[in-house]
Amino acid sequence: MNFLLFGLTLFVFRDLRSFTEAVGEGIKSSTDIFIQFPFYAGILGMVTFSGLLDQLSNLFLNHADQNFLAPFTLISAAFVNLLIPSGGGQWAVQGPIIMQVTQTLDMDPAKMILVFSYGDQISNLLQPFWALPLLSITGVKASQLIRYTFWLFVAGFAFLLTAVFFFF
Repeated sequence: MNFLLFGLTLFVFRDLRSFTEAVGEGIKSSTDIFIQFPFYAGILGMVTFSGLLDQLSNLFLNHADQNFLAPFTLISAAFVNLLIPSGGGQWAVQGPIIMQVTQTLDMDPAKMILVFSYGDQISNLLQPFWALPLLSITGVKASQLIRYTFWLFVAGFAFLLTAVFFFF
């Protein structure tokens, strides 16, 4: 599929020079995204292969109980999302921990997956990764956006933490 789209693109541009100029112009607005991906992959690799994952599992098992697992999951998902802002990458790191502890404490895995998702989603307000394409198109700086999303995060996180503590 990628090769087909690449070939179609070359056909539309007719020559390699106009194609490379268009790619160069397009990359200018996407540079931030291209630079960030290797860093996130490196963080994911370090967390996964350093043994930190096992240590975090033990921390969860030693300190979590049925009353505090959901709030602890929300807080940890929000924090880890700042280091690994990819939902799939974050789940690769935290998913095994959450599922193991949930099973050990005989809790509903569906609820813990929801709590994980809430933590992941609310902390997206603190990092502009999701908004980079929009920011590059509009010319708005991330610092201008964060002024507003920070307060939305504070209110939303307080609400979610309260809801998760009392209703999960």
